[in-house]
Amino acid sequence: MGHWVASFHDAFSGQLFESEASDMTVRVIVPNNLNGTKIRLCLSNEYSGAALQIGEVWVAVCNAHGEGLGQSRRLTVKGKTAVVLQAGEVAYTDETDYVLTAGEYVAVTMYFPKGTVIRSGSLLYSYLPSTRSGNHCQEEWKHAPAELSIIALKRLDVYTDGKPCVISAFGDSITAGCSWYTPLRQRLYREYPTRVAMGNTGICGNRLLSDSPVMYQNWFGNAGVSRFGQDVLSVPGISYCIFALGTNDIGYLGTNLDDQNQPLKPQMVVRALELLVSRAREKGVRCIYMPVFPRRDADFTEEKERMRRMVNEEVKRQGFFDEIMEMDSVLSDPKSGNIKVEYVQEDGLHLNEEGGLAVERKICSSLI
Repeated sequence: MGHWVASFHDAFSGQLFESEASDMTVRVIVPNNLNGTKIRLCLSNEYSGAALQIGEVWVAVCNAHGEGLGQSRRLTVKGKTAVVLQAGEVAYTDETDYVLTAGEYVAVTMYFPKGTVIRSGSLLYSYLPSTRSGNHCQEEWKHAPAELSIIALKRLDVYTDGKPCVISAFGDSITAGCSWYTPLRQRLYREYPTRVAMGNTGICGNRLLSDSPVMYQNWFGNAGVSRFGQDVLSVPGISYCIFALGTNDIGYLGTNLDDQNQPLKPQMVVRALELLVSRAREKGVRCIYMPVFPRRDADFTEEKERMRRMVNEEVKRQGFFDEIMEMDSVLSDPKSGNIKVEYVQEDGLHLNEEGGLAVERKICSSLI
């Protein structure tokens, strides 16, 4: 008996700056690890205060660079090729027959008519044609440059007979930056074809307890406790969630990003995580805790470091997660307690490539 499963899913936030997309075609390449016979897309305008026009949406299998397009198919929403998403609206394309095989990539191409401005979306590496204006949805783009673009694609669902494990990585910029997420996804897809699907629901600057700071509008997204339902629990087939939020709740304290004017106690973070895990368990979702990582940026004071340790230790003591990834032994400098220099970017917070691979290896050694 077939059922819908999310082959790809992502998180949305508002945007600090409007993105001009007038008379433009944008293509995003989505990895697929499932076999299926039908597809549908989830399109979203959920954080915008204005309507979004999408002239056409096409899908086609392709290689990892968006080249070698297979059969192209134009999708519809309620039978119409053009769609207008009202402010805050989420819509699904109509179910469409389309055979997918694990290991293929899917090119999702959208044409935005004249006058279109995108105010919310998913920040993904997208491809743009050499001729920036006009509808190029059905064309093959050779050596198209990739750049970060805002796009209205939130999810790709596949109708499959299998029962794959669907994993959501729920975090902030350390997750959204893909330093550990991408090598983990690549390994799982390589070793478990048809059996695993992953989504990155990390949002840059996101916090567990508080919404985006006012000065950044909704760019950093709603609080994790608020968006967990729509970004994780609503995903078809969701099986596992990796929790990787909390560093910004602590790190923003005492900075110009701390506009809540409320004291933060470790127990508040722990209690919020416990409530989210309880909600996930009701839906049969297993929960994995990615402890708040050590840091070495100037804003992360000794007091914040103590709070980080207290949160991680209390989560471990209470034991409400199904699995805890013990990361300090991997990432921490044994002398300073800070994250190792060789694992972090110049900002002292975000993992570099080596740091991401170290985290990926730890996850795999613990779970696979």
